[in-house]
Amino acid sequence: MIEINLLPPEIRAKQAKASGFDPRFLVYLIPVVVGILLVIHLALGLYALVRGYQAGVLSRQWQKLEPQRKELDAFKQQYETLTQDTKIADALAGLNINWSEKLNKLSLALPSGIWFESLTASRKEFVLKGTVVSLQKQEMSLLNKFLDGLKKDPSFIRDFKGFDVTSFQVKTIGGYDTLAFTIAGSLRS
Repeated sequence: MIEINLLPPEIRAKQAKASGFDPRFLVYLIPVVVGILLVIHLALGLYALVRGYQAGVLSRQWQKLEPQRKELDAFKQQYETLTQDTKIADALAGLNINWSEKLNKLSLALPSGIWFESLTASRKEFVLKGTVVSLQKQEMSLLNKFLDGLKKDPSFIRDFKGFDVTSFQVKTIGGYDTLAFTIAGSLRS
């Protein structure tokens, strides 16, 4: 742009430099920036190399410890199994049911003509399966007498919420009528 100023040079206002930026400064700045970037790039490359070496060392150590880790995993599984068994035993012990006393009461209350086939007990339920035979055809009254005797015994019945015959079936064994029964009782928790 051409500027025309008709004033004599002595009167003219002196112009200050517009930006104070010298383009020669760029010539010195570009190599410095490139140098800094190059140093940063080399430092990051060296850092990545060191980290890769460390990862390799750790991987080899991990492989050396593999047998010990497998032994530890096996131990943990065994420990968890034992812990679960202990919890179950503690829960059963917490019920405070004296099973030897209960079995003794069952034996003492057992009239002639009744026999047990199976007895199972869990944390929640008690199941007794048996058979009744009577030459006088009084299987049901024998079973009721046995069940009433158990229900009237406070030391036997105290740990049960309910205790009753859940099923029965008439069968013939050797020419005699028999009554197969199942008694179930739910335990108090």
